[in-house]
Amino acid sequence: MNSRDTIPPQEEENFDSPFGASEYQPYNPDPFADKKESPSKIIQAQKVEVEDHKPRLYKVPESYTGFKIEIKKAPKPLSASHDIFFQHGNLFAEKLQDESISYMLGAFSNADEANLFLSDFLIKRYPEARVVEYKAGSRLY
Repeated sequence: MNSRDTIPPQEEENFDSPFGASEYQPYNPDPFADKKESPSKIIQAQKVEVEDHKPRLYKVPESYTGFKIEIKKAPKPLSASHDIFFQHGNLFAEKLQDESISYMLGAFSNADEANLFLSDFLIKRYPEARVVEYKAGSRLY
């Protein structure tokens, strides 16, 4: 150090170390050798007991007047695992004169609304779907 130097020795710059960084540590081939093994962070799957799924079907009220969309007509009741019970809520079921079961959804005040809903949202998935009319709880067609 030069006697004319005005920088105090403790503030002298060291150009061999990074500015503001800690001292250089040589490469350690096993950086985790001195650390304890931490517990696994993977959460094990737990089996949960659930009740069997029972589809919730409603009967068409005796006083209902309006339109519904029949999305499925089956010769016998569908199994509880059928897709329509998981894809739709508020399903209505009615046993028809030929003993088949009609599965319906919606409650529309006029045929235009029902047909629009059918064509916009349901017809691609249920090509056999159709609009049915009720008057005072009785199916007209």
